Amino acid sequence: MTIGILSWKSHKTLISTLGSYRQYGLDNPDTERFIFFQEISAEDIAIAKDYGYEAIGSEQNLGIATAYKLMVEHATGDLFLFLENDWRLLEEPTLEFEVSAGFLRDNILDVVRLRHTKDHGWPLWSRQFAGEELKHLPHLFDSMYWRDHPEYDFPEYIHEMGKMRYTRARYANWTNNPTMFRTEWWLENIGPRVGDGDVEKDLQAWWQEQDFLVGQRQGLFTHDRLDR
Repeated sequence: MTIGILSWKSHKTLISTLGSYRQYGLDNPDTERFIFFQEISAEDIAIAKDYGYEAIGSEQNLGIATAYKLMVEHATGDLFLFLENDWRLLEEPTLEFEVSAGFLRDNILDVVRLRHTKDHGWPLWSRQFAGEELKHLPHLFDSMYWRDHPEYDFPEYIHEMGKMRYTRARYANWTNNPTMFRTEWWLENIGPRVGDGDVEKDLQAWWQEQDFLVGQRQGLFTHDRLDR
């Protein structure tokens, strides 16, 4: 697996995030891991080195979409874990990763989301749809952040297999939150549709017409930005 972290300035946040990865053993030396820095600086490179990450990046801020694409193209692992500098790890990830990787490598799922369902951090934009989920079907899968059993509440749309909830892409909006996927799948399906702007904006309409399968268990990461 390749771990790719997207970062732009916010060194205090990045150090806190990388500290949580070290604390819970995400920094496996056998795992390819790098940080893509927008407007890369000497301080960026030093932080990456201190935590054992390869530093890559651009002298300009390329935007999320272009940087995202360059990150996946840089990867050599069969699976890719996409993170940003403000996604702090909450617990030891081995079991969650093993289960998620199994679903992906067996081609049962195309994407696994890894934002923690209970301690998800702020902001949670889709929370505004609580109680009116069926009026906002592209965000229905996010109901697991405020409902204990969305697979029971919305059985036509959300299903469960081995404690992995899953649905189709049309009910799980494209997101830049922590996700794991097959590198080759992303390059074949997502890469050609990524422009120079915002990944979510560029992909959202197309994504909502797809039948890709998206899964999530409890999750591992919380949004925690310490500086702006």
